[in-house]
Amino acid sequence: MGSTGTGDDEVGDINQNPGSGGGPPPPAPPPPGEDSDVTAEQRWRRKAQEAEALAQQLRERLAAVSEELAACREALDACERRHNTDLALLEAGAVDLETARLLTEATVARMSGADVATAVADLRRSKPFLFRRAREPGATQRDAVAGMAASAASPSGDDAASALEAAALTGDRAALLRYLRVRR
Repeated sequence: MGSTGTGDDEVGDINQNPGSGGGPPPPAPPPPGEDSDVTAEQRWRRKAQEAEALAQQLRERLAAVSEELAACREALDACERRHNTDLALLEAGAVDLETARLLTEATVARMSGADVATAVADLRRSKPFLFRRAREPGATQRDAVAGMAASAASPSGDDAASALEAAALTGDRAALLRYLRVRR
């Protein structure tokens, strides 16, 4: 049957459970005595075990996150070392950056203190062909090109030998081109 719209059924429910707001009656408390102590102890024991299990899970997660953080820090340190090595090599005028970086990193790994500047200086002394030749103060690229053009215009035996020596010692591409032009 349908609701008549008078609300008599709802009023009857409210009157049957005064003060309950129309919901189910609250559960009855356990009877006092020995059984209630045992059930309360079991509940506390179960809650303590659940808390210990949760604490163990959190410890394991913290350990995993700590390992991940250490790996990230190590990767960041490696990137910073590589960046610093690249900057030092570029400032020193490295021609082949990758080869110079590998040799520098090997040298730094053998050192007791990781000093990139010292390793680059040692590499520059031991393998000068990996670096550009230092230009005289005030010399410009235009001066170097003009010098190559002038020497290419008048080839001689001494000029070819000096160009060959410069190309072999410096490893500079411009010196190699100068030698090839003189030889032609």
